[in-house]
Amino acid sequence: MPTPDGRIPFLEPELPPLEDVEADLREIYASGVFSNGGPFDRRLAEGVCAYLEVAHCVPVASGTLGLMLAIRALARREREGRGGARPYVLLPSFTFPATALAVEWAGLEPMFCDIDPETWQPRLDRTRVEASAGRLAMILSCNTFGAPSDVSAWSELAASLDLPLAVDSASGLGGRYADGRRLGGAGVCEVFSMHATKTFGVGEGGLVTTPDPELARELERLRNFGLDESPVCEGPGLNAKLSEIHAAIACRALERHEEALAARRRVADAYRARLEPQGFAFQRLGELSPYQCVSVRLPEGVMRGPLRERLLSSGIETRTYFAPALHQQPRWKDCPRLQELETTEALCEGILSLPTSNRLSEADVERVCDALLRLV
Repeated sequence: MPTPDGRIPFLEPELPPLEDVEADLREIYASGVFSNGGPFDRRLAEGVCAYLEVAHCVPVASGTLGLMLAIRALARREREGRGGARPYVLLPSFTFPATALAVEWAGLEPMFCDIDPETWQPRLDRTRVEASAGRLAMILSCNTFGAPSDVSAWSELAASLDLPLAVDSASGLGGRYADGRRLGGAGVCEVFSMHATKTFGVGEGGLVTTPDPELARELERLRNFGLDESPVCEGPGLNAKLSEIHAAIACRALERHEEALAARRRVADAYRARLEPQGFAFQRLGELSPYQCVSVRLPEGVMRGPLRERLLSSGIETRTYFAPALHQQPRWKDCPRLQELETTEALCEGILSLPTSNRLSEADVERVCDALLRLV
């Protein structure tokens, strides 16, 4: 929905209405329980398990913290099981910096792989992964933009190499895999973000889902200073607990999430209907995502920089997720690569993310498309 000055913002945080949360806030204040795995934290975990049809869910204070804890727990298992550390985690370069930063915070290093040119998901190169397996502690796949990767193939490969597979599904809560299952049950664990910019946004927070009860217990300890019921610390940990206020907002958001998904998909369908016939390429299987934003690959020869400037002068905000890619950024330019990252670099040169929100009207979408087509 345009701002009072007529600008169409790129994203609009859309938390549940305050009046829906007010009673919950009163309950929290009356109880005096604001954190430490209170009733709303437990209610959220149970609700997510039911919604995603998964066995275990551990709420955390951010998606990045969820990645950090999951990678740390899996790396610890790997060291104990093999008697020594392998230094690298395989992940795509076409993702947000939080993914690689979480790898580093867990004491490991990124190794980057390329992506598929149509799905924009991590490209499975079995021969190269097998050749590098001796240096890998784990595989960290991504459901890029919340759309499904070929997680079955990655799971099979990881199992054949005796490597854990975790999945970064940051913007994917409510998305589905190609076989119809909701994201959340793949690999050893999946990690979601509840940042305000996500379709499932509560301000800040994250979720780790897993079929493994022992991993769930380890994550519970890790998010609570390494403690369980006892006050004695026997392992690593930090404070990654989700506050009761954020958990209460998330419970309300879960009640209306399907409605939010339907609104986003109407916006995305309208973009696709106007732009795809004109040479704009959309992510294959993107229709299975929750559409945090709608991203397109520009027609050949279109200069993105000048286009974005002219759109902005027309009151239309855009972004360039995920450009530059991680290997193009100073911190990770010297990290090892599974193969040449040609597809990643090509997509980064031409990707554009368009305004997306539940409140974006058909007329708003038409305005964006008209401006794009006129300028292109």
